[in-house]
Amino acid sequence: MPNHFRLPLAIIGLLLFSSFLIKPVDYSPEELAEATAQREKKAADEKLAKQIDHAERECLAGIQDRLNDPSSFKFHDFRRVFLDKESYIVKIEYSAKNAFGGRVRDIATCKARFS
Repeated sequence: MPNHFRLPLAIIGLLLFSSFLIKPVDYSPEELAEATAQREKKAADEKLAKQIDHAERECLAGIQDRLNDPSSFKFHDFRRVFLDKESYIVKIEYSAKNAFGGRVRDIATCKARFS
């Protein structure tokens, strides 16, 4: 057999052999429903995480806007307190320079609502 036929025949043989190894998976309706529910929950969790992240960035920006020297802002800590399914509070501990140049530490509280 000529050499130029060997490689295509080998590839075809490999594909035929591998087709016997790969079996289609049949999922039950319960498994499909559970997988769908898990995907929906993951999507909802990701949306919630984005909303929380956005609210916290807005809170930090609001704090910095109110400072005498916004460039002196230093973030120290934050806590989330979930009030209910629609809202939560973010407590942000920070320090910044006051009008006299001294560094002051404070805690700001922001309330956020989920949309």
